[in-house]
Amino acid sequence: MKRTDFPRVIPLIVWLLAFALTLTASAVELDFNENADEAYIETREGIYTVFPDYHPKIKADLTAGVDFGFSYSYVKNHDWININLFRAELLPEKNCGYLGTVGITLLLKGGDNSFEVRLVTADTSWDAPYAAFSGKVPGIDSLGDENWHKIAVGKASGVWSLTVDGVEVFDAVTEEQSGVIDDLIGGNGYVSFGSNSGKGSYQVGEGSVVDAILEEIRSRETEAPETDPPAVLTEPETEA
Repeated sequence: MKRTDFPRVIPLIVWLLAFALTLTASAVELDFNENADEAYIETREGIYTVFPDYHPKIKADLTAGVDFGFSYSYVKNHDWININLFRAELLPEKNCGYLGTVGITLLLKGGDNSFEVRLVTADTSWDAPYAAFSGKVPGIDSLGDENWHKIAVGKASGVWSLTVDGVEVFDAVTEEQSGVIDDLIGGNGYVSFGSNSGKGSYQVGEGSVVDAILEEIRSRETEAPETDPPAVLTEPETEA
């Protein structure tokens, strides 16, 4: 990078940091108050086990923003999980956790570190969506590794953002696509949870609670005491 590039790069970095802080500050916590009792269990404060066959959902103002975490096992439970975002008016009468519900669907893969995001309108489908995006989370092998991962969605300064572990999905949306996103998830809406089998369970956590868990993990890794390398055994010298 040339030295003359820095004046242009620094304002961009500052804007991205400010955008992230705006979403974090305005994001709301999880609200499961419109679920059937069988849809989830709060296993500890701010951490929920959700059951896709009962179509759990979070009520949220998706424009103001919501952030949360998820954790599941590819080996034990699911090939993939899907998370759907949609305006309240688009809430299906049933099966709100199904792949390709009208709105925005995230497919989070357990076999590797990749994800797919598709915009599904009333006249399109998961297989033939209005628009599709994909990406990978660097530094991990799988999104189904039983560790916590974060999702954040919201709109700030007229710009939509959707991230998976900090990887921006909407970094190249057109003005027309942004308008469709407004139609699909603008205002009060829901986040629903599904899986490849439509059964089983996995964990979902409030953003602040998951942040605390991740920070604790990072602290333990940072404070791990260094160990001396194992001694090298040498055979005693013998006289000729």
